[in-house]
Amino acid sequence: MKRIGYSLTAILVAALFWANLAHATAWTMPTLPPVGPTDQASRQQGALNGGGTTQTGSLVISPIGTPAAPTVTTNGTAGVTSLVYACTGVDINGNATIPSATTTITTANATLTTTNSVNITCAGKTGALAFLIHKADTAHVLGICYTTSGASCTYVDNGSVATTFTYTANTIDQTGKISGAITPSGSGIVTVRAAATNVASPITMCTTSGLNGACTEPTIVLVPGFADTAYTVTCSCTGSNTAVPELVSIVKASNSLVVGIVSAGATPSASCAEIDCTAIHD
Repeated sequence: MKRIGYSLTAILVAALFWANLAHATAWTMPTLPPVGPTDQASRQQGALNGGGTTQTGSLVISPIGTPAAPTVTTNGTAGVTSLVYACTGVDINGNATIPSATTTITTANATLTTTNSVNITCAGKTGALAFLIHKADTAHVLGICYTTSGASCTYVDNGSVATTFTYTANTIDQTGKISGAITPSGSGIVTVRAAATNVASPITMCTTSGLNGACTEPTIVLVPGFADTAYTVTCSCTGSNTAVPELVSIVKASNSLVVGIVSAGATPSASCAEIDCTAIHD
């Protein structure tokens, strides 16, 4: 009877272990920093300031950037099973980067154990204090590994996690955003300038055709952008090249704008020398 009992237990454990990915629950980002040095004022490690800051000079906010695809190796006895992994960087505030490209390993053991396991190593990124480990695709998270800014970390997939968490991958690197009470009316401000003479991002400005004709400027990208379109935006047509251009429409996306103009004067066509926009997210 005891042998039968053990056998049934083993079957139950195996069934739970190989639970289908479709039954995954949603991933919840842990509160950071769960680990780290005692001195959190290190410029490379992240700073927690509760007393206020006075800034003299410019302030530069840079996103961590998309991580490289992970390096994946096997431990113990190799096999012929294919497994797919990817990495997403996480900053001190729990904001995530865009996921890396995936890496597929074709020599994993069919049954992962503490002996026959898979190492997933995410290369370090400045500002990343943790990496989400994706399995199967970037819509699922297997777990998380913690590190220090700029250092790599390795997660060992030994089969102890029977399923993965569902995850909505970022299309915009959220580690470069500004959040909090920046102004009474918003939690993030982005200003952009589009002009043919802008060395950083030159574009071809549109020109209307005929009196009262209309045209749309090329897409103006918001950096770092927002998670949605729940923001207010104002744009101005500055330094007209020809005739009298008049801004008549703004089509918003989460991380870009498309501005439309018409020719309002007697001259048959009109064009702006540049478009200046300010977007404020509540």
